[in-house]
Amino acid sequence: RELRMTFTKDEGRLSGTATLYVDDIAVGDARIEEGIPNSFSIEDPFDIGMDSGSTVVPDYAPPYRYEGVIEEVVFLLGAL
Repeated sequence: RELRMTFTKDEGRLSGTATLYVDDIAVGDARIEEGIPNSFSIEDPFDIGMDSGSTVVPDYAPPYRYEGVIEEVVFLLGAL
């Protein structure tokens, strides 16, 4: 499966709309009213199969490791 998320930022603001895709099919979107500027380290979003730093929600503690198999990860940055 291919998972992809796009974020369409509101002009001049940190808010916008995030859309989640599975195999190029939009499966949901969410309005993000307020972003957080400069609160994460540069490597924070690149944890694969675990979360070694800032967690998304306080319901789990790092590193919260994924126990399955991840066959491939590809980062495509920029406009698609």
